[in-house]
Amino acid sequence: MDQVSKFKKDHLPIGSEFFKDLKSTGKLNFIFKFSFLFLFFIQLSGLSLAQFSGTPPLVIDPNNPPGCPQNNVTITDVQFRDLNNQELDPNADYEPGDEIDGYIAAQFGGSSSNAYNLYVQYDLFINGVFQETIFDCFFSGENVNNDGVTYYPLLNFSLTVGDEIELKNIYMTWRTGNAGDGLCPATLGNSQCYWSEPGLLVRTPLVPNFTFETSCDDYTVNFFDATTGGNVGNYSWSWNFDGLGSSPLENPTFDFGSAGTFDVTLTVNDGVVNPKSITIPVQVYEPFELVVDNKTNDGCSVGQSGSIDISVSGGDGSYTFEWSTLDGSGLDIDGEDQSGLSAGTYSVSVTDGRGCLITTEVVIEQDICSLTITKELTNADDAVVDTNGETIEYTITVENTGNVDLTGVDVSDELPDGSAAT
Repeated sequence: MDQVSKFKKDHLPIGSEFFKDLKSTGKLNFIFKFSFLFLFFIQLSGLSLAQFSGTPPLVIDPNNPPGCPQNNVTITDVQFRDLNNQELDPNADYEPGDEIDGYIAAQFGGSSSNAYNLYVQYDLFINGVFQETIFDCFFSGENVNNDGVTYYPLLNFSLTVGDEIELKNIYMTWRTGNAGDGLCPATLGNSQCYWSEPGLLVRTPLVPNFTFETSCDDYTVNFFDATTGGNVGNYSWSWNFDGLGSSPLENPTFDFGSAGTFDVTLTVNDGVVNPKSITIPVQVYEPFELVVDNKTNDGCSVGQSGSIDISVSGGDGSYTFEWSTLDGSGLDIDGEDQSGLSAGTYSVSVTDGRGCLITTEVVIEQDICSLTITKELTNADDAVVDTNGETIEYTITVENTGNVDLTGVDVSDELPDGSAAT
């Protein structure tokens, strides 16, 4: 951003005797050409027309800032103005995001009538975020005009409508008595100075705006006022939730009762200009849900055969999946359904495009297919069964000692002659 002062006063008029003399001698065109080249060089080189005694910017210790008890020169107001240094039309219908070129301009006050060569330094913040430290020299060789009425451009600035602009850590110092060499004193001190750590909010036109946050679990929406400009601190709010309800709160919550798109209107009154409104469509979604439809344990066969099938519904429909396990294997980490899993504990986190998150855990067990077979001789009354062709009778008891339902499974036993008995 251009740190060169944009406001210059008391230039000699073209019709003055000074210019007439130069014109008559043929020197005027030369001076104009030389001046143009000089200014062009300054613009390209980044040099400032302002002159300083000392080395700006000054490093100010926030734990030990300048005292400045007198504040003989102060900043009474800061305003964003157009390129003609005129106040923007407060009743114009600016939209958030509009770009306006102009100036950040300051109004100076205070009791001093003999201040000269004003050094000004401040930190520029946009939406609460520090941008840069800016310094400049004003009223070089002149008496500081601190009438509390006139606005002087501080900074050539492009305003994004809806942004909150602040000047913080404002430090000013000046020379008293006379202008001397015209240099602005870039020095720290506790007298002939002004210091304001909180600084000032740059006044801009009233622009209503809001943000919102939809619920992951139901049809409620939280609304947050984001209005800027106007008579800050004196807002009143009127919300219209597509004809379903209203609220006078700054940051209300409203239950729409169903999914759908609803036009929400916020009207803001600052008590100075006519109330202004903004309407924004709000998409409300079905509750975000995750269901485990089916799981299959790792079976008795060779290889991993566990599986998990899940279903996701609601939300904005843009889902991402993230699976994890500490003791299992076979995962497709970003897949929806899983197969080829070993026994283990598996967790899945599902996120939709709004950032809503659901997590669930599924345990896959290892199937154990195990039978214990006990054979008991039924005709045990015979001491010896050795007659060829004699029938040997057994009672066979089969016990399922695994964890799998084996109903309907055929069990066979091999006889001494190699034939099978079931």
